[in-house]
Amino acid sequence: MSRTRVAAYGVAVLVVTVTSFLLGCGGEDTSGNTCNGCNPSPPCCSTSGGIQVGGVIVPECCTKCPNGSTFRAMDTVTPGGPYLQCTCNGC
Repeated sequence: MSRTRVAAYGVAVLVVTVTSFLLGCGGEDTSGNTCNGCNPSPPCCSTSGGIQVGGVIVPECCTKCPNGSTFRAMDTVTPGGPYLQCTCNGC
C-alpha cells in the first residue's frame, strides 16, 4: 500500500511516499536486526518536481535521523510505523 504524506516546514514542503522507505541502504536496530529505509529517497534538501525536500521520515528502528537532519517528532499513526520525523538542516 502506498501512502503519501505532505507536511509544511516553513517555506519548504515535504512530500514522502511511505513505500520509498524500502529503498536505500539499511541500518541495524539496537537488537542487531536489519532496518531498511534509513537513507530515504529523495534525500534531504534535494529538489524533485520543483519541490524541495524539507524533512524526511525514517523507521524508528534506524534509531536516529539521517545525517543532515534533526529529530522533530515521532509518527505513531502511519501504518508500518512508528517513524522518526526529521527536518533537514541548512536547505
